Amino acid sequence: MRVKIAFLTVVLLLIGAYAFAQSQSSGSCNLSGSSQSGGLYLHQILTGSGTDDSPYLFGNAGRNLYFGTNGETAAPKMVIDTTGKVGVGTSAPVAKLDVSGDIRIGKTASACTTTNEGAVRYSNASKALEFCNGTAWTAIGAVTKPVAPTVTLSASPAAVDAGSAVTLTWTSTNATSVWIDQGIGNVSLNGSRSIVPSQTAKYTITATGTGGTVTSSATVQVYPTYIFPIF
Repeated sequence: MRVKIAFLTVVLLLIGAYAFAQSQSSGSCNLSGSSQSGGLYLHQILTGSGTDDSPYLFGNAGRNLYFGTNGETAAPKMVIDTTGKVGVGTSAPVAKLDVSGDIRIGKTASACTTTNEGAVRYSNASKALEFCNGTAWTAIGAVTKPVAPTVTLSASPAAVDAGSAVTLTWTSTNATSVWIDQGIGNVSLNGSRSIVPSQTAKYTITATGTGGTVTSSATVQVYPTYIFPIF
């Protein structure tokens, strides 16, 4: 009797090994006896139906990995290709994430830091998409107003006799170009220049930048030199 039981046990083991070898040689591990081949079919485990309409996972000759439902092997729901590109709704992704259809982005209370720099979220408060620039969440498409330039001009000394020199000194910020009238023209963004005015004059400096144009002025008083005749 014991010999018969041992013999039957060996036979059953051989049959099981043969069945396993057959499933491996066809390139699939079928968990429910599906007629599908070439993939991993999750019958009954996910749907409880035990039919070929269950979710499935399979590969192809191109070594891509496909995920699908309802047995739609010709139109899988998602694919991961050999370069790591993920396609949702498309079987031929052209970017790291290629989605054919709508994408819903939720809100998050996470702070924006260098750790999640580049992340995108939806803001319920502003009703807009925001991205993390490494320091703060910023609305996508928000226009940042350029900073207005500033400029100052001074003359030293402010009053001289005719023929004496005067030094004009100027500084500017957020400017791309600086210009002084009275025949001086374009100058550096910051600097000074020595002039010899022949008469009292008002010098105006103009600074221009992406944020606009500003001016500043300095007046130089020139006292004429009188020559008294000798009789």
